[in-house]
Amino acid sequence: MTEKILVTGATGNTGRYLVEMLLAKGECVKATSRGEAAVANTEAVRFDMTDASTYASAFQGLDRAFMVIPAGYLDNIEGSF
Repeated sequence: MTEKILVTGATGNTGRYLVEMLLAKGECVKATSRGEAAVANTEAVRFDMTDASTYASAFQGLDRAFMVIPAGYLDNIEGSF
């Protein structure tokens, strides 16, 4: 059975390679970006960690998630770890 897997940062340097590997294994990928960028052969969804209104649509119906976040991304976000 194919699972639905969320990949945040799917359009970035690391995320795009992860998406390619998952697709090659036949997985169903839900790929996020902060803008309107889409990744071929995936379900595209807008997601921004700083915008709580984007969480519900990004995380709905998932089996697994890979949170690919660039080093230092959360450093300047108030209330982050």
